[in-house]
Amino acid sequence: MLTIQFLCPLPNGLHARPAWELKEQCSQWQSEITFINHRQNAKADAKSSLALIGTGTLFNDSCSLNISGSDEEQARRVLEEYIQVRFIDSDSVQPTLAELTAHPLPRSLSRLNPDLLYGNVLASGVGVGTLTLLQSDSLDSYR
Repeated sequence: MLTIQFLCPLPNGLHARPAWELKEQCSQWQSEITFINHRQNAKADAKSSLALIGTGTLFNDSCSLNISGSDEEQARRVLEEYIQVRFIDSDSVQPTLAELTAHPLPRSLSRLNPDLLYGNVLASGVGVGTLTLLQSDSLDSYR
């Protein structure tokens, strides 16, 4: 087993976007890769975005990736470079409202004077679902 030790460099912690990117990096290897947040004593399969988010990892938390398997040497080399150089880029600065609204609507839609909610893209593709505007900080009120 090989280990990569690091401090979480993400100012906003390990949330959806960086968790998805880390999962993508880890999923290309046959080796078993475990993410550990030492502050929380939480372990997760590094090939699962939801498991990574569940570790509650915050900025500067002591973390490690344990890599075990037939391609562990190559995986460690590539993942260590990713963590040291590119991982922080997955936690980009959130755009301002002015930047979000800089994309005008087509005239046919703007005539309807809609209430708009802007979001940020996590990954390319098409999303389908029902938009729900939360009115409370507590998810208990939606059970």
